[in-house]
Amino acid sequence: MGQADDIRQYVLEHHIEPARSEGRTELTVRAGDIHNQMSLHQAMPSVCSALGKRKFFDLAAVSLRDRRGPLNGSNVYFTYDLSSDPSLGATKPKSRIRTQRPATMRAVNIDFSDSLVLVSCVKSKLSRKAPARDLYTSALFSGIRNIVDLQDLDWYVLSALHGLVDPRKTIEPYERSLNNMRISDRRNWASGVLETLLPVAKKYSKVVFFAGARYREFLIEPLRRLGIEVVVPMEGLPLGKQLSWLNQFGSSPPSSSQTTSYRLADVKRLYELFDLLSDRVGGPRLLGDIGNYNDWPGRGVYYFFEPSEIRRESGEAPRIVRVGTHGLKSGAKSTLVGRLSHHRGSDSGGSHRGSVFRALVGQALLERGELPECQSWDVAAAKSKASQKLGISVEMIKKIEAPIEKAVSDRMRILPFLWVDVDDSPGPDSARGYLERNSIALLSNFGKSPIDAPSGNWLGKLSDRARVRKAGLWNNNHVEESYDPQFLEDLNRCIDRTG
Repeated sequence: MGQADDIRQYVLEHHIEPARSEGRTELTVRAGDIHNQMSLHQAMPSVCSALGKRKFFDLAAVSLRDRRGPLNGSNVYFTYDLSSDPSLGATKPKSRIRTQRPATMRAVNIDFSDSLVLVSCVKSKLSRKAPARDLYTSALFSGIRNIVDLQDLDWYVLSALHGLVDPRKTIEPYERSLNNMRISDRRNWASGVLETLLPVAKKYSKVVFFAGARYREFLIEPLRRLGIEVVVPMEGLPLGKQLSWLNQFGSSPPSSSQTTSYRLADVKRLYELFDLLSDRVGGPRLLGDIGNYNDWPGRGVYYFFEPSEIRRESGEAPRIVRVGTHGLKSGAKSTLVGRLSHHRGSDSGGSHRGSVFRALVGQALLERGELPECQSWDVAAAKSKASQKLGISVEMIKKIEAPIEKAVSDRMRILPFLWVDVDDSPGPDSARGYLERNSIALLSNFGKSPIDAPSGNWLGKLSDRARVRKAGLWNNNHVEESYDPQFLEDLNRCIDRTG
């Protein structure tokens, strides 16, 4: 693919599809943000051209609602209408007549007789191996499984890692999705699925997909060529309406109010545990006063609080604004105090390239407009690479980044934090990773009814990362996931060993 194709594919996978998964019908994209995120060099005209042409509209199944700004430049804003079903091609511009989606949803006439049901995997999973029918924990998957069970239907899971999976087969949790695969990889995945699926599907007159567009895109036509009817009952519906649709069949995913009530109880429990931890370790420490390195456990999970951010629903004390750990890859040598030191920086500065937390805070400070402009901030993983991309010297990069690094360090060093001693080995089954992931998922407000929402003055609201803004946390990963309530008991046991 050429550069323009790469740009279109990137925006589709990292902006359009996540927005659709949230149920949004409109999205605004800034050209400069795409240019920075892709680490492009002097390619702003290519970005603007790629995002404003019919080829992108057709690829992403969008129409251009508004374009603001200069002909080319970082401050060109594209606003897209996302209301089209991506499996059907792009919507026509609003000035033309188009068929409207029915305002009401009726699920009562779906006939599941002589059907094989295919259900795509989801990101929310148990932290341990389990039968495929039980491994996936989202309300959507549970609702579909309830329909299948109630009507005694034959079904399989479409797994991004394992292909076509018998729901009774026990598998390990994994982190893989077709939504971030290139099209060639998705074709290869579909070819592997079809080898097993087609002989099975011949026994049925109908295949019913409860699966996203990318899971079914290369499976539908081969099934139809066999004379099998293909049905996609929830095609084009946003998540909330999918859950409503499932309820019409008597499925019982928890209601929004129930889910919020359960989560609030768990958030309160989390903060109760941190009250115990605070008593055990003599209160939170400030990042600027880490102290003797020998005082610290080798490995652990840390939780940053922000004094000006006061909780509302779960209590009246500062809320957690960042959860993290370190060295989860097998063989990693990093330590808890080493990671904290990267976040802290020094009296004169620091390096945001060694700390995502620093990078996020620095970008928000720049957005607030109180610091000198810095074109190299968060560009590339090393100053030498940033130098090559921007065409300026490493020394100049150091100079223009210095005041921002110092401002970040000044802010970071006054943040209080608590830590949990979890001295496990790095690897995919790390207990630290499990605690970090579930803590973030519980505290995050991303896609949920807010609990302890950030104040209007919270710096994170200026972040260029939508996940940071919507989660109310200085975290970009795991904020959209569901949590396993069992993690609170595991956290409690770890706290008992801390201090």
